[in-house]
Amino acid sequence: MNKPAFGLSLILLLFVVSGCNLFRPTATSTAELPERSAKFLLKKLVQQQVELDWFSAKARVDFADENFSIAVTANLRLRTDSVIWANVKKLNLEAGRALVRPDSFFVIDRINRQYSRQPLSALANMLEVPANFQVLQSILLGNPVFLTTDLQAGIEGDQYTLRGEDDRFTADYFLDGRDFSLQKIAFTEKKTRRAVSMELSGYQSLKKKQNFSYFRTVRVDSPETGPMQIELEFSKIEINTPKSIEFEIPSRYSEIN
Repeated sequence: MNKPAFGLSLILLLFVVSGCNLFRPTATSTAELPERSAKFLLKKLVQQQVELDWFSAKARVDFADENFSIAVTANLRLRTDSVIWANVKKLNLEAGRALVRPDSFFVIDRINRQYSRQPLSALANMLEVPANFQVLQSILLGNPVFLTTDLQAGIEGDQYTLRGEDDRFTADYFLDGRDFSLQKIAFTEKKTRRAVSMELSGYQSLKKKQNFSYFRTVRVDSPETGPMQIELEFSKIEINTPKSIEFEIPSRYSEIN
């Protein structure tokens, strides 16, 4: 597969596990934060999770690694616990589509007239992180993903922190010191030293008083791949409005693994 096609496919895959050059940090405060227990902070995280039946949005996506970069727009549709769909465009022309179901995922590369279909477990193996459907769904909605237990509370500057660790991962969560909104999630796999993080900002209210992060920055780094970054800016968000999910693989396209 050529370099542009590889980059497109990587965006399609990482996008659903999944920030922007318009990343906007929240205002900081020099006031000392009162100590909070891990139980209290965890309760705040859970209370602020986005809950809905349908989600759709448009997003600007910027991908870059050490050798390649690309900027595209994407249309997203999600039906909770059922399907995630992405349509990616470059210069207003469709470049590809991705479809993720609880047991499988599909990618169509329209530039090279190719497609790929894999069990969802293959995506987890490819990215070397746990990637079941619920995890992907949570990341897309900006909800916390918990890979470890026994979280410990702390304070760093104007943010609260929760840190957990098990035999495989270390996990860090950063919460705004004023409203306890999730600002960053970071995971590191001990054995491979692979690190994945997501920064969230630009929170705005959706219906039912739920807040959604319109700006995300996803970073992946490992000794094998080097650093990669995906920046997203969401717009035109709709919730609980059913959408059609169109995903047809043309018969003339060749399958790749």
